[in-house]
Amino acid sequence: MQIQTYVYDEENQPQLLHQAHHVRLQGGFSNAEGFLTIQTATKRLSTEHAPDELHTLWQYIVDGFAECVAHGTAERYFPNTPVIIKTEQHVRTIRCTIDEQTVEAELNVWVGALYEAGITWCDWLNTHTHSAIASNLYTQLEQLKKATT
Repeated sequence: MQIQTYVYDEENQPQLLHQAHHVRLQGGFSNAEGFLTIQTATKRLSTEHAPDELHTLWQYIVDGFAECVAHGTAERYFPNTPVIIKTEQHVRTIRCTIDEQTVEAELNVWVGALYEAGITWCDWLNTHTHSAIASNLYTQLEQLKKATT
């Protein structure tokens, strides 16, 4: 499983996060736009474009995943849209559905992919801003990893 973050550059072109490390964003960090892809060996799920809300989307995904691990299910609405992000735990697998697209994988595979991509996102945020957004998300990812291992 692989989770990738795409950020739109100043020319409104999507760039993979690791390739966008030095990309100048339209209007700076406060306007970070983009989307996430979640890919398994057989399926690919893509979130909608998140105008000015990429950091919020990441927070919704991590919050929902943590709630799902704790309670078996979670639902969150995509930032500023009627699209729902739903996660469900079935024994040792997690199913994630976003706008009728579904991917499913083992819990440990999800946690590994979410942790790796989330830490990369936090590192990227830290290079563009020194706000508490990245440090709070980083702490939450660390707690989620400990709780599921």
